[in-house]
Amino acid sequence: GFARYLTEPVVRLERTMTRVMETSDLSLRAEVRFSDEIGRLAESFNGMVSALDEAYARIKDYAAEAVHSRRRERKVRSIFQKYVPATVIDQIFERPDSALTGEERVLTVLFSDIVGFTGISESLKPAEVVDSLNHYFERMGGIILEQSGIVDKYIGDAIMGFFGAPSSTGREALDGVEAALRMQEALGEFNRWQVAKGRPPFRSGVGLNHGAVTVGNIGFEKKMDYTAIGDMVNTASRIEGLTRYYREPLLVSSSVWKEVRSRYPCRFVDRVAVKGRTGAVSVFTVRREVGPSEEKAWKYFHAGIKRYYDRAFPEALRYFAAAAHPGPRGSGRRPLPFPVPGLHQESPARRVDRHDGDVGEVRPGSGTIFSCSGRNYTV
Repeated sequence: GFARYLTEPVVRLERTMTRVMETSDLSLRAEVRFSDEIGRLAESFNGMVSALDEAYARIKDYAAEAVHSRRRERKVRSIFQKYVPATVIDQIFERPDSALTGEERVLTVLFSDIVGFTGISESLKPAEVVDSLNHYFERMGGIILEQSGIVDKYIGDAIMGFFGAPSSTGREALDGVEAALRMQEALGEFNRWQVAKGRPPFRSGVGLNHGAVTVGNIGFEKKMDYTAIGDMVNTASRIEGLTRYYREPLLVSSSVWKEVRSRYPCRFVDRVAVKGRTGAVSVFTVRREVGPSEEKAWKYFHAGIKRYYDRAFPEALRYFAAAAHPGPRGSGRRPLPFPVPGLHQESPARRVDRHDGDVGEVRPGSGTIFSCSGRNYTV
C-alpha cells in the first residue's frame, strides 16, 4: 500500500549501496524516479560513486605509469651501471638537475698500472690479451668497489679509481690503501691463473694521493664521465709511475701517509720534484705488516734520515748501514731490498742523478743521495 510506496525508493537505494560495497563496482548507479528528498539523496550517491570511479581510474593510470617508470629505470640502471657507478646513478635519479654540475671534494685517488705491458701484449695473441686484461680488471676493479671506491676509468692497461665521492665514508685514505694492498695480494692469485694459461705473469704498481679535487659528471649530454680532475689527480698518476723507479709496488703521498700511519706500517722512500709541481713531494711505501727484522731496519732507516737532515753525516751513515744489515753479524742475512743512503765525498746537493721522464724530475738541491745497486736517489 501507501507505506510500501514511501519506503520502496529507500530500499532500492540501500540495495544499490550494498552491491557497490560488496562488488566494488563503481559503475552501478541508484535509480532516481522522483525529485523529492529520496531522489536527491540517490543523485548525491550517484555523484559520489561517479567521482570515486574517475579517481580510481586515475589511480590505475598512475600505478601503470609508475610500474612502467620502474621498469624503465631498472633498464637504464642495468645498461649504465656498466659505465657509471650505481651511487652516481642514484644521485642522478634523485637530483636530475645536478647531472652536469661539479663540486670540490677531498678524495683519495688511486692509479694502478701493469709494468711492461707492451712487451707482454706483443707476446700474446689479441684474444689472449683481451682475456687476460678482462680477468685482471674484474679482480682489481672488484676490490676497488668492495672498498667503497669508484672505478673511474681504464686507460689502456691502467686503472684509475677514487674514494670519497659521490658520498664520503670519512675513511677515504684508509679505504684506498686497503684496496691497494688487496690488489697487490690478489695479483698473486691472478698470476697463478695467468701462468696456468701459459701466459707471462703481471707486475703492477699502485700510487695513491689524497686531497681536494673537482669531481662530477664532466662532458656533454651525449657523452659524460663521472670523474675527478685536478693537480692532485695528476700527482697520484706521477706517484704511481715512481713505483718502477724505486722498485716498490705501492707508493703513497705524505697526505695519504698522515691519514693511515696509525693503522699501517709506513716507510719514507724519497722526496721528488714531480713534473708539473714546484715543490718536492714526499713518498712513502705501505705494508699490511712487517716482520721484526724489517721493523727494526725501518727504525734504523728513519733514524738515519733524521740525522742526515741534521747534517750529522757519520752518525747517519751508521744508522743506514744498520738498516741495510739489521741481523746480527754472521747471521747470513741479506740486505733488505730498499734504497739506503750512502754518503759521498762530494756535496750531496751537487751529486745527484737527474731522472727525467713522464713521472717527474729529480733536481739538485732537493736533499739526500740514496744509493742502491749503483743507482743514486734523491731525498
